[in-house]
Amino acid sequence: MRSSPPYGIAIDEGEILFNETVFSDGSSYSDCFVDGKRSKKNYPYFDVNRNTVVTFELAINDCRVSHGEQPLKYKTGDIAKISAYLALHSRGEIIEVEVEVSGEAAINAYEQGKKYYFSKRGQLNFACVDCHVASSGMRIRSEILSPSLDHVSNFPVYRFKWGSIGTLHRRFSGCNSQVRAKPLAGQSEQYKNLEYFLSYMSSGLKFNGPSTRR
Repeated sequence: MRSSPPYGIAIDEGEILFNETVFSDGSSYSDCFVDGKRSKKNYPYFDVNRNTVVTFELAINDCRVSHGEQPLKYKTGDIAKISAYLALHSRGEIIEVEVEVSGEAAINAYEQGKKYYFSKRGQLNFACVDCHVASSGMRIRSEILSPSLDHVSNFPVYRFKWGSIGTLHRRFSGCNSQVRAKPLAGQSEQYKNLEYFLSYMSSGLKFNGPSTRR
């Protein structure tokens, strides 16, 4: 007997939200995403006009706001469900993040993400690299530390610790809390740049979300 993954309900709810939501002006999510349910593969990218990294969750809220709706919370809830549904339909697509072709501002965003990745923070004085490169494959209590390469491809994730599905920026916040640093807001410039850096480093690998973590 086959069992459903714990994120299965989130995918089903995300499908309804994406396909059946009608905004007050009569438009829908499909009016914002040219590739429809396969659109997640196009993110993140650097928007030269806005001078910022655009992640998929940011694009969801941009769509809502442009059609007169309130933005969703960035770390969990409906936005993670929509992202999970579209992540499923981008499985197998190749991660392609081109920094150099977007110009100097994009390179700076990449460098800021890289700097954040290598910077020590919090009372424990840890950086992302300490756990996910230097200690990758080692145990921290009962858990094995995963490598950073390919992290971004698996989100959003259902974590048993959360009892729900959450976005990549929720996990960034959780990591900050674990090293006793102040978590940042979802879609802060630092988190967007970090996602951009990690996505570039995973270029050539395949999208494989959503997934499950303990």
